[in-house]
Amino acid sequence: MKFDPNVEAAACMSELIARRYGLLPLSLCQLTGQLTVACEQQPELLQRDQVLRELVGVQKIVWSIATRVEIARGLDHCYGAGGLLDAVLGGFDASSAGLPGVEIGVDNAHGNTLIMRLVNTILEDAVTRRASDVHLNPEDDFVRLRYRIDGVLHLVKQIRMQLHAGIVVRIKVLAALDIAESRMPQDGQISQFIHGEQVDFRVSCFPVRGGENIVLRILDRRRVLGDLSVLGQSRDMTCKLRALLQRPDGMVVVCGPTGAGKTTTLYALLGELDSETLNVMTLEDPIEYPLEKVRQASVDPSRKIDFATGIRGLLRQDPDVLLIGEIRDNDSCAMALRATMSGHQVLTTVHASDSVAAIGRLLELGAVPNVLAASLVCVIAQRLVRLCCGCQPIGASKSKIIDEDCEVDHAGVCHECQGSGFFDRGALLELLFITPALQALIVERADDATLRRQAMSEGLETLRMAGLVQVDAGRTTLAELGRVLGNTVCS
Repeated sequence: MKFDPNVEAAACMSELIARRYGLLPLSLCQLTGQLTVACEQQPELLQRDQVLRELVGVQKIVWSIATRVEIARGLDHCYGAGGLLDAVLGGFDASSAGLPGVEIGVDNAHGNTLIMRLVNTILEDAVTRRASDVHLNPEDDFVRLRYRIDGVLHLVKQIRMQLHAGIVVRIKVLAALDIAESRMPQDGQISQFIHGEQVDFRVSCFPVRGGENIVLRILDRRRVLGDLSVLGQSRDMTCKLRALLQRPDGMVVVCGPTGAGKTTTLYALLGELDSETLNVMTLEDPIEYPLEKVRQASVDPSRKIDFATGIRGLLRQDPDVLLIGEIRDNDSCAMALRATMSGHQVLTTVHASDSVAAIGRLLELGAVPNVLAASLVCVIAQRLVRLCCGCQPIGASKSKIIDEDCEVDHAGVCHECQGSGFFDRGALLELLFITPALQALIVERADDATLRRQAMSEGLETLRMAGLVQVDAGRTTLAELGRVLGNTVCS
């Protein structure tokens, strides 16, 4: 059964009642006054009577069983994802005891309970809206709550500054951080069950003017991590990526800025390997998603495990394939190349703007030119662009809907993209295979311009070219390419 509420059913039940009891109004028969309601478990008789009394124009309720996830998604479609957040913030306005209870060191059970509800609601709301990061930015008079959705920050709420201290303390308690320390950066992790699934949040607290700035990275375990098919690339590109894994040794480097999807690509490459017959091991900072049949480890400065010492230890574990989260200094670069030279396949990342710049970056980090030339198999440059939702033609008014399969509310706003015109992101990939000609230039320490000319003469398809293919296919826009790759892409 498809649990999609209609407008008439939603009008019968207030959001407060629906979310309080976990009920989703589905449909209303105007002739009989019969309302169909989805619930995880049918309420007791007394509660059913209480709900019926609080409904408008309803004579009878027909109950339908649904999962918690289906109900949560349906409620967000019915009332909007931010409705519960508004209701919780309204609780502070309605309670005179709300404000004093949020100050550090003041014992006020009611205020503390509201803060707990507020933090839990923010986390749940962010997951519901598909956010990758939650930002709580203190300003002079308020706290700016923003979500990063499909790579773009969106302002969600402006929360009163009086609540900031309580929010910070609550997040630190959940992340097992020192609540008394506010002048030093702190990092931690939170695990919460949201919509019946476990979701991890990586927490970063950093002192700025006005207070502590908090950013939470959402590591949603519900995310599908599989083989290369999850990248959504063409058949030709997928075949090229699979060919990289046929060699028993060599280094494959994925480059791009933070948030470009490098980890997802590395995990997709691992998903193509036979982990039963191969010993696949990783060293990450931190472990973002658990992988079956893969031995994963994390760097830990408190135990003196960094990338260099970690790689040295992994080489004694008889690995076939090593995934190294990032090459970030001379020591980790030297150890990664050493692992490759000793006959292992190494998958890793480096921060660089494109595939050619990644070679120069590795040389800057101390890679010996002839060793790098012999070890490097391919450099993959990557960016993520937002994909067109399909609910409206490019450049059309947001109220003009042309896709019948896209759910749209009575105000003409698409439930999937919330009127932005974009939903989800896709990867642009640039593959630079290290040919004998490029190997010779690397040994000579040729500059980026010389390497790029050689790569282009050998048929390098750049990120710009990959983006224009997506534009021609109607999957994204020139404006979006300009945002991700720079305005020169539109010239």
